[in-house]
Amino acid sequence: MSDKPPQAPPHHPPLTTPHAASSSGSATHNPQAKIDQAEHGALEAITGVWNAFHGAGEALRGNILKGVDTIAGDRDKTGESIAQSGWEEIQQGEQKLYKR
Repeated sequence: MSDKPPQAPPHHPPLTTPHAASSSGSATHNPQAKIDQAEHGALEAITGVWNAFHGAGEALRGNILKGVDTIAGDRDKTGESIAQSGWEEIQQGEQKLYKR
């Protein structure tokens, strides 16, 4: 064991790198912005998957109701409108997921 007190770690420069053109117009790039952008992208992907999954369930439910309405002779278009909104939700989820 040494009687010397522990030394502080060496000083490291800040985690910025030169960047030719940034959105703020400064000459440095903010790494936190990259992290924030990645988190936002991940959140968009998760909500896109959820929208597509939920929309598929709605489309299935709507088509089943539409079939029951047809068999029962009911002219109500509720099942058809539910199925259509399910398909639209699937498309919204795909747009979020694939950034179209």
